[in-house]
Amino acid sequence: MSNTEQTIYELAGRIQPPDHDSVESVLKRLPKELGPLRLLAARIAGAQRLDKPAAGLKGLALFAADSPGSRAVCARVRELLTARGPLHALARQYSVKLGMVDVGLAVDFIQTELANQILRQHPRATDSADEAVWESLQAGVRTACLMKGKGTDIFGLGMLREPGTTNSQLADIGRTSDWALGASVGFLLAAADLQTPVVISGPDCALAARLAKGVAPAVADYLIVAQSGDAHEPLPPLLGSAIPHELAVILGLSLCEGAARVAVV
Repeated sequence: MSNTEQTIYELAGRIQPPDHDSVESVLKRLPKELGPLRLLAARIAGAQRLDKPAAGLKGLALFAADSPGSRAVCARVRELLTARGPLHALARQYSVKLGMVDVGLAVDFIQTELANQILRQHPRATDSADEAVWESLQAGVRTACLMKGKGTDIFGLGMLREPGTTNSQLADIGRTSDWALGASVGFLLAAADLQTPVVISGPDCALAARLAKGVAPAVADYLIVAQSGDAHEPLPPLLGSAIPHELAVILGLSLCEGAARVAVV
C-alpha cells in the first residue's frame, strides 16, 4: 500500500456517524409541521455535532478536468467563469462561495485573466495508474481542508468532466484519467472526516458518492441530495424539478441555510 493510499484509508477510518444527541435535540425542539425542513435541520446538526446547526458560510467546489487529448471541459470552465449567467447570479443571491478547482485541465489558466478564479490542485505526477487514483483523491482532500479552514459550514459539490465517461470503480479512474471524479471522491471522504455535510446533485455526484461510500460507508450520513441523479439513492431529494445540477446544489445550500436558521431560533 502506498503512502497516499494509506493516508486515505486512515482518513476513512476516522469518519464517525452523526451525533445522535444533536439530531434528537433538533427533532424535539422543532414542530413536526415543518416536515422536511425539520428533518434537514436535524441531519445538518447531527453531521456537525451541534445542537444548533451552522450554515452561515456555504461553499461550492466545482472539480474540473479534461480527458487526455481533449479541451472540452476547458471551454465549459471559461464559459462559466466569464459569462455572468445563472450560476454567478444564484451564488451571489444566496451568498455561496464558488470555487473552480483545476484537477487536470488541458489549459493552464494561471496565465490568463481567470487565474484568480481557479484553484489548481493537480494530482502529483506518477508512473503508476493505481497510485494516480489515490493522488487524485488527495486533491479533493486538500480542497475540503482549505474550505473548512476558511470557516465553511456546509459544502456543495459539482463536477465538470468529459461527457460519456463511465467509471464504476476506483481503479477505472486511473485508466481513464478521470481526475474530477477522483477528486470528488476524496472531497466527500474529507468532508465527512471534517464533520461537514455536503449537498450533491446529479449522476456524476451520485457516482462519486457511491465510490466514497465504498471506502467509508459512513459518508452516506453526510450527504444531502438536492436533485437525485441515482435511482438507488436512499435519500429523498430536496428539489423535484430538473434544473442544471450546479444550480440545484446552490439552491440546496440555500435550503440548508434556511433549515439551520429555523433550528437556532
